[in-house]
Amino acid sequence: SNMAYSKNEKRYKKLLCTVDLTKDFFFSYSFHVMRSLQKNLCNHETGHVLYETMFVWNEFLTRGIRNHLKNTLWTVALVYGFFKQVKLSISGRDFKLALIARRSCHYAGTRYLKRGVNEKGRVANDVETEQ
Repeated sequence: SNMAYSKNEKRYKKLLCTVDLTKDFFFSYSFHVMRSLQKNLCNHETGHVLYETMFVWNEFLTRGIRNHLKNTLWTVALVYGFFKQVKLSISGRDFKLALIARRSCHYAGTRYLKRGVNEKGRVANDVETEQ
């Protein structure tokens, strides 16, 4: 049992080390970037926030600790996509504009290998965008 666990642990560690987390992944300590602004504004709960499994690429890796502690304050949700925020000034009014694109982890892959819809109804390379 320990031997199988150790073998799997080494395999998963090797897989994790091959992921380039410096490019196209983003997270926030203070805002749930895996959820849309509308969902964040409608939810007034604190502590235990359900991860949007569609956009959290490390959801499986953090599931054990989140379930054990019964909250998400000790984990960070990694989202794959694009985030950009800029300050603008138009006609003397200052404001910030943000663009967020979240890529689904459910049926992701290269455009030549992943196409169409899978048996669970998930479309290939689904991206949710909001500003």
